[in-house]
Amino acid sequence: MIDSLLLSLGFQKSFSELNIYLKSDFYLVLHIDIMLMIYLDFRLTSSFKAYLNKAYRKTNLKLIVSFLGLEIERYYDKLYAVLHTRYIYLILC
Repeated sequence: MIDSLLLSLGFQKSFSELNIYLKSDFYLVLHIDIMLMIYLDFRLTSSFKAYLNKAYRKTNLKLIVSFLGLEIERYYDKLYAVLHTRYIYLILC
């Protein structure tokens, strides 16, 4: 269902990873029941979130700090780092 919804809203699937959807400066990553949104235009995002609220029951957790074992650190408005420190620590120790 979400696939047809996103395609009808003008998103395109990534050729290399079928769970990534793209629309100009807006990226969606889907994993089971988790949706990660990466975007530059806040106006597009708020209208998209409002549309999702009507179509599905969802929780908005705001800023992300972890996703699928990756740690995400925010340094400035548009500067993020994606780390795998915990996994590396488990491998080495």
